[in-house]
Amino acid sequence: GSMSLLSPELILEVPATAAHVALARTAVGTAIATLGASVDDVADLALAVGEAAGLLLECAANDAILRIEVTSGSDEVTVRVGTACASPPPAGSESLAWIVLTALAPSVTIRTDGDLTWITTVHPLHIPV
Repeated sequence: GSMSLLSPELILEVPATAAHVALARTAVGTAIATLGASVDDVADLALAVGEAAGLLLECAANDAILRIEVTSGSDEVTVRVGTACASPPPAGSESLAWIVLTALAPSVTIRTDGDLTWITTVHPLHIPV
């Protein structure tokens, strides 16, 4: 992928609750579909958002806001999910959500940036010609 800093196509902020994660998954799936992504890619991305958000919900502070950013390049989509965590997020082989996430995306990273902890996944995009 290119290293140019693209601005996100979609920025979503919802309360960090399970109900709002479902809403965010749908919104991300719709946004990816409008790019012309395949049905499989849309499903994988929506699932990845759900899993990343689920990991963050486990450590989110009370009344935290979940922030989701979707940026597409020519052949990949980057999804960043962030929230204010009260404790470190569960990551690694002991966490089922983490295992699912790493199976879905070739690149998964977690980092804390100021007050927010971000999970970033990069997905190859297969746009049918």
